[in-house]
Amino acid sequence: MQKLILKCSLSPGDIVTLTAAVRDLHLAYPGEYVTDVRTPCPALWENNPHITRIEDTDPDARVIVMEYPLIHRSNQEPVHFITAYTAFLAEQIGRPIRATAFKGDIYLSDQERGWMSQVEEAEGKGTRFWIIVSGGKTDFTAKWWDAARWQGVVDHFAGRIRFVQVGEASHKHPALRGVLDLRGKTDLRQLVRLVYHADGVLCPVTSLMHLAAAVPWKHSNGLRPCVVVAGGREPSHWERYPGHAYLDTIGQLPCCDLGGCWKSRVVPLGDGSTKDKSLCERPVLVRKGVHIPACLDRITAQDVIRAVDGYLAAVPEKSAVKQKKAGCCGAISNAVSAVGRVAPAVMAGDEIKVEPDVKRARHEMCLKCEHLTSLNKHTPFQCALCNCFIGLKTALATESCPAGKWRATAEARKYGEVGLVIGTFAAVPYIHLQLETARRFYPDVPILIHDDSSKASPALKVLCEKYGTDFASSPTRNKHFMGDLSVFIAGLEWAGKKKIRHLLKLSRRWIWKQDFTASLLAAFNRSTAPAVSSHTVLHGFGFCTECVALDVSKWNTAAFLGDCRRVISEGRGCFVEAFIHQWAQNIAKHEKWKPSVEMPPDRQGYEPWPEMMGTSRGAKITARLWHGSDSPDVYAAAAKAMGLNYTAADFADPNNGEGDGEA
Repeated sequence: MQKLILKCSLSPGDIVTLTAAVRDLHLAYPGEYVTDVRTPCPALWENNPHITRIEDTDPDARVIVMEYPLIHRSNQEPVHFITAYTAFLAEQIGRPIRATAFKGDIYLSDQERGWMSQVEEAEGKGTRFWIIVSGGKTDFTAKWWDAARWQGVVDHFAGRIRFVQVGEASHKHPALRGVLDLRGKTDLRQLVRLVYHADGVLCPVTSLMHLAAAVPWKHSNGLRPCVVVAGGREPSHWERYPGHAYLDTIGQLPCCDLGGCWKSRVVPLGDGSTKDKSLCERPVLVRKGVHIPACLDRITAQDVIRAVDGYLAAVPEKSAVKQKKAGCCGAISNAVSAVGRVAPAVMAGDEIKVEPDVKRARHEMCLKCEHLTSLNKHTPFQCALCNCFIGLKTALATESCPAGKWRATAEARKYGEVGLVIGTFAAVPYIHLQLETARRFYPDVPILIHDDSSKASPALKVLCEKYGTDFASSPTRNKHFMGDLSVFIAGLEWAGKKKIRHLLKLSRRWIWKQDFTASLLAAFNRSTAPAVSSHTVLHGFGFCTECVALDVSKWNTAAFLGDCRRVISEGRGCFVEAFIHQWAQNIAKHEKWKPSVEMPPDRQGYEPWPEMMGTSRGAKITARLWHGSDSPDVYAAAAKAMGLNYTAADFADPNNGEGDGEA
């Protein structure tokens, strides 16, 4: 028998793939080789039946320094990392080795399989859980996603999935809220055992994705769920394992249009490492001091949520957090509480209900569900997880099954407090920047782009389809001022159909640089205002329409919309600020409304919003871009920071050569 000592000094993820080469060697030539290894990760070789101790001084032993040169052809050839060491080893011994299982080869002893999980040890109960990784090694920061988006995923599944955060103490792993924090508290063997108990893994391209495929799963013989936020650094066919949701953006940017870029860092760290010379071509500033690659920036928290939901819907028992069944009074109380979340809408007669066939399908799933219960023969059926009455819950589009068997409808998930209508005439670069900003800072806010019948309407429509945004265009050109009124008409009618409570109307060049929704709702809630806006000292206007929010129930009326149409049809021109302001004052007077602060006579009829809008069109404000204070160069810099290829010249003429249009 030939004796082989395989050496490799690389990281745990690489070593997991090396275990596959050792397995495949012995499967190809049983009894012909004795193998031992020298790696930084002895914990990954524990209990491996293919490893036999060979002394370094053994004269019969051949030492092979293991490499995987296939990586240099990974953008051109259909090869996976799991085959790379196997191919290299085959070349070294001069014999073919067939790759077998599509995973690494990690073993646990019977004793280890019988131990409680580290989670149960920490919490005193056998909770099912998923593992999450929020960072990684500083030598490859180009793999890091935004920690705030990881937090958004954790928050979304609160009460449904117990997340356990892991990470090596010497690496950077931003802390997440609402998780069991085991960062720096697991050695590599403990991590293997943790993966054994885990129902799923969320991570960037890192060793955890390799372990997710290689480590047996305590609860199933199937493929363990794993969502990998990958971007465009590595070609997907090189990294992705069967059963993994591998979120890549290969082909979506010039820097990864032909495959992975293989860059090391996003911005230089100044630590003297050669990795500072291998930098991302399109770093994106997501907030102060935090850059991520443009390829990863294209992946949203909702993308990851959808991937996880796909696993939960397919196999509901995967990590649904077990809840204690309430007693009689508790069950009724919880059921009333669940109904109470939608009761105001139901009693107002504007609830969102699903179609009868959707309700029927949901109800049938509930009747067959293992969580179905009833207090007694006289009470309706309930869900033991959420304690809701299924007859009511299955009819409401806004509700979801806590076990993941059915979800709120796509339309209902957009049902909310705030909607956004943006008026434009051409201005494709500005609208592109608007939509990209919205995707980053307020992705759940439904948006309507309304164009005043410009030649760019087809291009704007395509752009909106790309972002999943609604689009409308006037049948004929209304021109300046009249076009502005058509935006109010279209926006309010759209908001009414979508049952949006508050509509924010923006001009095309008013671009938020942060999430505005909480501040806007706070302004409305201060005094139940019919409108929210601000004045500007620059022109002496007591009201602004480039940014104005409306209570849809008070404005989406035949009287207001009819008056707008009358003014447009007369074609005599209109000072829009004065027109909308007069209507705001009329509505406020009819409602006997008073602002939360005393206002001078020229600023009546609306709740002021100076904290976000300021009080001068010419003043720079952190919260937004506006052409009165920001030059085309500033817009171009903002676009570049978000991975959009526009120059200052693209922003110089918002009308794209079509003459006068919207402001």
